[in-house]
Amino acid sequence: MFLARILSLWAVVTVVASQEMPSCAASCMEKGIVDSSCSPTDTRCICEDPALLENISGCILGACTVKEALTSQNASNTMCGVEPRDISHITPIVTSVFMSLAIAATVVRCWESRRHFGPEDVFAILALVWHHGYGKDIWTLPFDNITRIVKFTWILQLCYTPALASTKMAFLCLYLRLFPSEGIRRANWVLIAINIVYFFVFTFGIAFNCLPVTYIWNKWHGEAKGSCLNFNIFGICNAAVNIALDLAVIGLPLHKIAGLSVSWSRKIMLLWMFGLGFFITIVSILRLRVVITYGTTTNATYDTVPTSYWSIIECFTGIVCINLPPIRRLYRKIAHLCFGSPYTEEEQLYRDITPGRSSSRRRRRRSPLELSVLGTIDTTIRRESPDRDTEYLKRPAARER
Repeated sequence: MFLARILSLWAVVTVVASQEMPSCAASCMEKGIVDSSCSPTDTRCICEDPALLENISGCILGACTVKEALTSQNASNTMCGVEPRDISHITPIVTSVFMSLAIAATVVRCWESRRHFGPEDVFAILALVWHHGYGKDIWTLPFDNITRIVKFTWILQLCYTPALASTKMAFLCLYLRLFPSEGIRRANWVLIAINIVYFFVFTFGIAFNCLPVTYIWNKWHGEAKGSCLNFNIFGICNAAVNIALDLAVIGLPLHKIAGLSVSWSRKIMLLWMFGLGFFITIVSILRLRVVITYGTTTNATYDTVPTSYWSIIECFTGIVCINLPPIRRLYRKIAHLCFGSPYTEEEQLYRDITPGRSSSRRRRRRSPLELSVLGTIDTTIRRESPDRDTEYLKRPAARER
């Protein structure tokens, strides 16, 4: 019996030595194999016995350091012929596609807004700047790479909340220009205040989630000392508040748009442009589903990839959404130049004076709603009483005589 045990131990040591497995893991494997029905040299039996592998893994987690456990996981996977998983291409592709769209949309906005630049344009640009901008199994990576990935992820998280807050602020500043109604303006200012609080609270929480700050990217190996908040709960709260703000910001003007005296085709177009923001909310919900696993994963460099690309899609889609009105204006210009579509003097939306008027006429200012969204109808907003705004919309005459 003693000789058999010595031979078993020798076989295990021979197998694990060839895979550069730490001694603590080798001891756990030897104990697990002795208590199982597998032979120490029967690699196939060991690799295909879930109960045995679970016992060995539990022992390793208790007896080895994090680095030793990762090394042993990589060695055992190699011994069992498990192909390394690699989805590191997904995040760069998603980033490239959506960032290109966001940059193009922002460039169009800057070009089209150069004559009437407003605060919403500033926040649209900030949203892009903040969000400039991995998935292999963590045990296949060099330890220094893991530290760099965690640090880089933390930096991107610092940019994530400002990017979202800037996108929402662009929408809210646009609403201040479009809708003079006291009720909607009060609600708008409340949302602006909440958005500012959201920005500072969650940006500060991400920045100082751990003390000292260096513990954020050094705690993974268990060799550094520090303390942290429960980042899983913090991330879920961040996502939940963000979703609630998305719904409030996108839903705020919908009843006003639905009540405009325009054709259903134009009304549907307006509702679609603002309603596209609900897609961002759907993305936020999908991201929340994967954020829940963030604080419990033992394979962060692989399991958190969906969190990364959903965050990227969420931010850049929001940037594209706030730039849709200038994109539509550019499209009408291009359509007019290429196809000779009707483009009357009354549709010159970038001037405060309607061309073709006699010098004795007064200058007629275009409303922000016309400048930013409709572009094909003449909108006048006036206040009849302190509590009510009446909007008169009519199609422009073909030519004033």
